[in-house]
Amino acid sequence: MKISKLVLAVGVLVLVAGSLSFSAQPERRSAPAVVVKGLAMLQLEDPEALRIALPDAPGHKATITLVMHDGATRVLPFKGRGAIDVVEPGRTAPEVRVPELVRVKELYGEGARPFLNRAKNVISIPWSAIRKVSTNEVSASRYTFIRTDSGEELYTFRPRQVAESVRIDLTSNGTLNFNRSNTTFDSSVRVIRVEHAPENVNSRSPILEHFHHYTHYFDRPAGKMFDVEPKKLSGGTGRTPRVGNSFWVDQYIWCWLFGID
Repeated sequence: MKISKLVLAVGVLVLVAGSLSFSAQPERRSAPAVVVKGLAMLQLEDPEALRIALPDAPGHKATITLVMHDGATRVLPFKGRGAIDVVEPGRTAPEVRVPELVRVKELYGEGARPFLNRAKNVISIPWSAIRKVSTNEVSASRYTFIRTDSGEELYTFRPRQVAESVRIDLTSNGTLNFNRSNTTFDSSVRVIRVEHAPENVNSRSPILEHFHHYTHYFDRPAGKMFDVEPKKLSGGTGRTPRVGNSFWVDQYIWCWLFGID
């Protein structure tokens, strides 16, 4: 009888100790994500790496912001060429699903050739460092594209809400190697924001004014030397445009993302 009581007491003690140990476990945080927004180009078809490139655009400011879980931020200038590396590369191919992204091949066909070597500011992320690429935000309005010479709508482009920001989930913590300096990011970092934004918002037609910045970074195939521009089809909230501390909240796409391949 005494032995059975002792066993019962030991069992209760083990259970309580185990519960205390379990409750004391630190919160498991996922690896940081890279969120890209603004006037930026994404190269998705290079077999080695995903590339984020910024076109030259006067009046725009490029930054990389490390956002911590506690809300603190650290802002770095985005100027030059760099790379994001991780300590634990993935073993499987990443999932890439960004159907809302405007792609150059939708506008000019398979013969369009990207030339990101013309871009001065580029970040490369090896595919082995990426777990998933997905659309993060879409425009409130639907858009199509038209030829500027004839006004004809491009039948190769699917009218839709377009991607305003893209999320790149990394496989682990790592380092941002930029301009010969290394910045380590660990589990305390929640998001790495890459933004290329206008310093002053003073236009009522920013889409038309900004889209031409992309055309220097790809060659059009023979027979398709025309220019194109986006056309708004529907939607919009009628709110007054404004620029916040990080992302833009308005009825326009001040600068949208562009798939360069």
